[in-house]
Order: sequence, then structure tokens, then C-alpha cells
Amino acid sequence: MNKKFLFFICLLFSSPLYAANKDCGLVTLTKVYVQADRIDGSTHGNKMLVGFNSPSCVGITLAYLENSDEAFSGMLSIALTAYTTGTKIRVYIDDESDASGAKRLQWLNFQ
Repeated sequence: MNKKFLFFICLLFSSPLYAANKDCGLVTLTKVYVQADRIDGSTHGNKMLVGFNSPSCVGITLAYLENSDEAFSGMLSIALTAYTTGTKIRVYIDDESDASGAKRLQWLNFQ
């Protein structure tokens, strides 16, 4: 009995947890901007920010990704394409990470 219980506990704690990922659904981006390093110390410095409104993510209107992130170029391309064409994209955010009200982007994709 103890071996089965221990095995169950090991499985439980070795599973990846994605509790912070939140699907904001299909949205139309309201803004896209990229900021360089800022001398004023803003938490939005060196980040891409995208604006959106989503009934699935009430109160969240901005999401960010650091300019140094490996996915930055790809996400910037998706964001600019979606914004300039008015195409809806799916937005996933990390609901735990916050930079002055903006949540960290987990991924973007076209449907």
C-alpha cells in the first residue's frame, strides 16, 4: 500500500502545471508597440505590447513579451500581421506575471 501511495505522489508532483496560462480567446488587436530601453525605468521598457479586449480576460487589456525572448520575432510578425489586416488571433497569457498591468504573452496563433 505504501509503495502505491508513494508512486501516486511522485506522479502528482512530477506533472507539469499550467495553471497560470489563460486563453483570452480570439481577439482583434487594438494596438501593437515595441519599446526600447527606457531611462525612466518603466517596466514596459524592452518589450512588445499588444492591446486587446476579451470577455474571457476581463480587466486585461495589455499583454507583453520581452524583446530578448526567443519567440519575439515570430510573435511580433503575427501581431503586426493581425493588427494591420484586422484578423482575429488567439491570445494566451500568463495570468500570474504582471508588468504594470500588462500580462506576459504565452503564445499567439491564427485560427
